[in-house]
Amino acid sequence: MKGYTLLEVVVVVAIIGMAMVVTFPSVSNTLEERALELATREISSSIQTARFLAVTAKARHRVRFWSYQGTYAYTVESETGSTWSRARGWVDKKIPGRLSPALTLPTSLDVIFDGLGLIDNFDGARNTITLRSAKLAGLGQPSRWTIRLYATGSVDLSSST
Repeated sequence: MKGYTLLEVVVVVAIIGMAMVVTFPSVSNTLEERALELATREISSSIQTARFLAVTAKARHRVRFWSYQGTYAYTVESETGSTWSRARGWVDKKIPGRLSPALTLPTSLDVIFDGLGLIDNFDGARNTITLRSAKLAGLGQPSRWTIRLYATGSVDLSSST
């Protein structure tokens, strides 16, 4: 007779189960790390896009943030006259709430670029966006990404525990 005994099948399934139990936390943490980094890079990219559009069009553009369902959403807008409208082809984006966004920006929560790519409303004391993962913090892993804005329009990303 060919085949496997019930005992052999149970042993193989148990070994596979133990391997999954050991590797799942690692995979789960990696996914959380990537989600945190991706959200940070998307915000940074949006800020750089607004700057690029401002310089290209020689007109003011901004990244506007607003409170949305317990977290924040943001969009890129251009100014025509005294009216702001969503930049062509731009889709509003939402920051995942589980990443505990903390925006320390001017009171309007806007980052406004002039036609030279400089931040119009720059405030040296209010120039950061921080995303933090409580899950990664609980594991003692790097859990915080900070976007720091400079008056020149440059952006610096940094990761910390």
